[in-house]
Amino acid sequence: MHGPGLRELRRVWRESKLFLGKNKIMSIALGKTPESELQPGMHKICERIKGECGLLFTNKSEKEVCTYFENFAEKDYARGGSLATETVILEEGPLEQFAHSMEPHLRSLGLPTTLKRGIINLVKDYTVCQKGQPMNPEQAKVLV
Repeated sequence: MHGPGLRELRRVWRESKLFLGKNKIMSIALGKTPESELQPGMHKICERIKGECGLLFTNKSEKEVCTYFENFAEKDYARGGSLATETVILEEGPLEQFAHSMEPHLRSLGLPTTLKRGIINLVKDYTVCQKGQPMNPEQAKVLV
């Protein structure tokens, strides 16, 4: 989560504490084992800290928290490792929106391109990403 979405989240949950950071550091701070935990049972939280996550400590009810986050959505640019929300296929033909100098860069990203009379052409249809599949950094760059 980045920028405006994070600011909005902090504004809405101003009376709560929100922790975002490296999973390993959060796990060590809470205590990974019953012997090292700060409060009884906190080591169980560490078992669930995986992937992109944060910790929210609040006095609000579980229902209120769940309802908010079920409806919370932040639009963001695609990044390597994120799941594609739709299948994107570029059709064969000229890519007139790009300057001729961009052709080597587009080719380095995996697009089958050629340069004809100063216009970049896509040689064949190119599937950038498939819905629900994780994207690599090159696919994310093509979508930007």
